[in-house]
Amino acid sequence: MRQTKEISATSLEALSSEMRNSGDFVQADISELRNQAALIPAVTLSDSALAEITSIFTRFYTEPSLSTYTAVLEAYRVLDQALLNTRNTKYTHVSVCYQVLLSTLNTALAQRIFIDERALRSITLLTREQQVRIVGLR
Repeated sequence: MRQTKEISATSLEALSSEMRNSGDFVQADISELRNQAALIPAVTLSDSALAEITSIFTRFYTEPSLSTYTAVLEAYRVLDQALLNTRNTKYTHVSVCYQVLLSTLNTALAQRIFIDERALRSITLLTREQQVRIVGLR
């Protein structure tokens, strides 16, 4: 029977160590984590990218307005454009995780973002520096 174990950590190294120390994972599990690390946005994205995305979401939830909504929408668009422009498969995983994050936090918001993104013609709110931070990879 397959079991699900949940643990969390702030870095790939800390997660590997936590897995080792828990006694619930065999070496093959830890090796698989390393093999699949590119699928984890916290491993793939730079610290500045994660901080920028966190900041955008925090502002939206603490100060809901059209401009903070637009920032959430544009961040999604920036990640989507990074995938289309670079064909870097890491952005596939990051973009999907952003979609999952949106859907997990608020399904109605996610649906609106997905619809509005199709109509978005240009990025108007996020600065070029913010866009660069959002797509930053390790």
